[in-house]
Amino acid sequence: MITVSQAYSIASQWGSYNNSYDPGRCFYCFEIGDGRPVDETHRRDCLQHIAFCMSRLEVAIAMGTVHDEEGAYNDLEDLKELRAFMEVAQCSGAEVLS
Repeated sequence: MITVSQAYSIASQWGSYNNSYDPGRCFYCFEIGDGRPVDETHRRDCLQHIAFCMSRLEVAIAMGTVHDEEGAYNDLEDLKELRAFMEVAQCSGAEVLS
């Protein structure tokens, strides 16, 4: 498992680079800044975007359009770790409710 600071660092790398309607915008919604999802909807959105990024990267690796010397395999491992974190992390909004 990775630390919350590592998760936030990975998430920020895979956020929205284009515009406000890009699916990666979910990575700009962290309230506390520790990489945990705000609520279950935010978790779902992040997991969907992670899956999208992973599938595109896996296809690119399989087609040979990206190579390990470009860090593609490290990126894929980072995304797997981020997905694992997002699946189990307590929502940051839960602290406000308790």
